[in-house]
Amino acid sequence: MINYKKFASILMLSASLYAAEYTAEWNYTNKGPSRWHSLHPEWETCFLGKEQSPINISSLRTIDKINSLILRYESDSKNVVNNGHTLQLNFDNMSYITFNDTKYNLLQAHFHTPSEHHLDGVIYPLEGHLVHQNENGDLLVIGVFFKKGKQNPIIKNMLANYSTEINNQMPLEKLNAKMLLPTKYRFYSLKGSLTTPPCTENVQWIILDNPATASAEQIKKLRELFHNNNARTLQDSNNREITFTK
Repeated sequence: MINYKKFASILMLSASLYAAEYTAEWNYTNKGPSRWHSLHPEWETCFLGKEQSPINISSLRTIDKINSLILRYESDSKNVVNNGHTLQLNFDNMSYITFNDTKYNLLQAHFHTPSEHHLDGVIYPLEGHLVHQNENGDLLVIGVFFKKGKQNPIIKNMLANYSTEINNQMPLEKLNAKMLLPTKYRFYSLKGSLTTPPCTENVQWIILDNPATASAEQIKKLRELFHNNNARTLQDSNNREITFTK
């Protein structure tokens, strides 16, 4: 049974998921990451949390583990929205994944430039987040790095169809999220948080080790759209466990 109270709470608080009501009250400049915790009492976790995201993933400090990840993505995108912090593609509850036998429905995908997570100190020009949720309201985010190369068809469609009016949803249908992923990959898994206010923790992260590609022009347009930076600064890993699935 769905925990509707928890689900409703996440919808209200999570700025990264649904262009929260606090859109104008935080940013990446004068009201940036170092100040988020002071802007609202509900956002103290941004400073006090012990499992905050993003972090630098050191491959030498990971534990090999067999984790099951099965993707069942459909062509079910429904609209694209500029929420003032990122460009977001929403999906229509047909796509899902199973991670270690738990089903998570795909809610949306959005982008940060440059990458929020680092891998062995490497910063990629772009990172995509595919946000999922299970029936209990728990979140799982797949992080995808992008390097410069062949243009990405989903990003192409998003850039061509979004509205410059904040939170104005524009129809964008029948795109499949698998087009955001590299052909081959292994992955890291760890517990973390939302990377935007309210920085809620207990988010399951899956970070793919192999980057996908986007064209230099696509990356440039996304950077310009969000003033060249919509990435949170690195957080302390606090020696949390990070596993690697080959």
